[in-house]
Amino acid sequence: MELLHGISVFPGIAIGRIKYRLEEEQETFSAKPEETSKDKLGASGTIFPENEIHILERAIEQAIEKENTFYKRALQETDKDSASIFAFHALILKDVELHKMMCQEIQKGGSADFAIQAVFSAQLAYFSDSDDMYFRERKRDLEDIRHILLSCLRGIKDDEERTPFILMGEDLSPSDTMRYRKKTFLGFVTREGSLFSHTAILSRSIGIPALVQCQEISPEMEGRLCILDGFSGTAYLDPDKDLLEEYRLKQVKEEEKIKALHDLKNKQCISKDGKIMQVFANIADETGAEVALENGADGIGLFRSEFLYMNRNAAPSEEEQFLLYREVLEKMQEKEVVVRVFDIGADKEVPYLLQEKEKNPALGIRGIRLCLRERALFKAQIRALLRASLYGNLSILLPMISSMEEVLETKKIIEQCKEELMQEGQAYSEKISLGIMVEVPALLFILEDIAKEVDFFSIGSNDLSQYLMAMDRENGTNGEVHLVHHPAVLKAIREIVEKSHKIGIPIGICGEMAADSSLLPFFLSIGVTKLSVNVPSILPLKGRILESESQKEE
Repeated sequence: MELLHGISVFPGIAIGRIKYRLEEEQETFSAKPEETSKDKLGASGTIFPENEIHILERAIEQAIEKENTFYKRALQETDKDSASIFAFHALILKDVELHKMMCQEIQKGGSADFAIQAVFSAQLAYFSDSDDMYFRERKRDLEDIRHILLSCLRGIKDDEERTPFILMGEDLSPSDTMRYRKKTFLGFVTREGSLFSHTAILSRSIGIPALVQCQEISPEMEGRLCILDGFSGTAYLDPDKDLLEEYRLKQVKEEEKIKALHDLKNKQCISKDGKIMQVFANIADETGAEVALENGADGIGLFRSEFLYMNRNAAPSEEEQFLLYREVLEKMQEKEVVVRVFDIGADKEVPYLLQEKEKNPALGIRGIRLCLRERALFKAQIRALLRASLYGNLSILLPMISSMEEVLETKKIIEQCKEELMQEGQAYSEKISLGIMVEVPALLFILEDIAKEVDFFSIGSNDLSQYLMAMDRENGTNGEVHLVHHPAVLKAIREIVEKSHKIGIPIGICGEMAADSSLLPFFLSIGVTKLSVNVPSILPLKGRILESESQKEE
């Protein structure tokens, strides 16, 4: 028996044979178009540009259709937040400039196959030397799109796996997680990857166990029996009969536990030492509200409104937003719905805003900074939210706040929008709470002042931890476990919570840390009463709260 160790992305147990996904072989071709090579020639040995352009366009159509299929499947199995990756891929495939560059390669004498490789290689080279989170994710997206486009061009069909398997490979793309059916795709193990990559986010949304940063894997493991333990971050190859039986029993118990969790849907979560904890949902659209209710969410703690702006050619209108916000508020009834105003920037790009490329987007014009720059867009969203506030319990959340001036300027815009609506004879609720994301470390020193202007705080643990540590959370080599559990990060969260209690202002936590059940004793001990997590984590987290108690002070 052989043991493998990695970082767990999602807890659970999977037992099956290994399917090892080899990396694509690197294609090589001549730098000069006039130098004919096998890569450039068509099937007949002669290039006819018109034919090759037709072949290219057909492959693009098929690739777009495939991305749309992945998008629909992801919507059924995950949520709009996760599915948006594939809508973004389809948008890139429709890009006029990309099409033009590939056609130019064909006009120079290259085949459609050569044109795809040449253009994508040039684009990938642009991102290859960057350590920036945004550029690294774009590189992964482009690699995934190139792979699908070449597969369509070459007539390579997706594997139709009927036997359950555990996937292994250097790294996986988002489409790797969607091209296989959930009933046969049991889990995955990769040598690279990070807890916060698109693929990891998808695995958590789908609910399959996975490990990343597992250095011991190799292609020779193809076909071997594997036990993947997502709880301990361990994989066992060729387990003996006793261990196999032990884990099969654990699987049965886990399945029974998951079924039992549904009884917790409407149950109040009280820890063993009598502390009440509410579990809210993170969503990205109106369908997320339905699923949140089905999973017993106490409310919506984070409506990521930026996804309404992405994967489209123009911003959503005020009326479109109003109807969507109203629908969510009506579905949730009296339960609180916290809508974060659009947090665009960094790794969330919208082409119609014509944002300048930044050397470090994570520290650039994003969140509230972009909202205050794009006043017309921001006011349209605020007006839509105000109008929808009549239909439920609305709270507005401001991202990336770093100064008092940003809060005051936003409040001024909200008042302007209220005045406009009054003049137009449109009503809105007077009971709207205004809160801020605590994710910029500078806020630790001005929380008391900011609290005088807002109604609640929400700790954005993902960005707070990476900014505190000066450590890119998307970079798998940084060691995310140390990032989220670092004493400095936990001490900062403790200080924020203690200050909020002293001031008397409500506070909650969202981001990946909120769903980390190992931190529950810590959260309970410092007095956190509200966590907001992705929908698949709600019921398991409720179960763990009932079994937990406050961390004992040393």
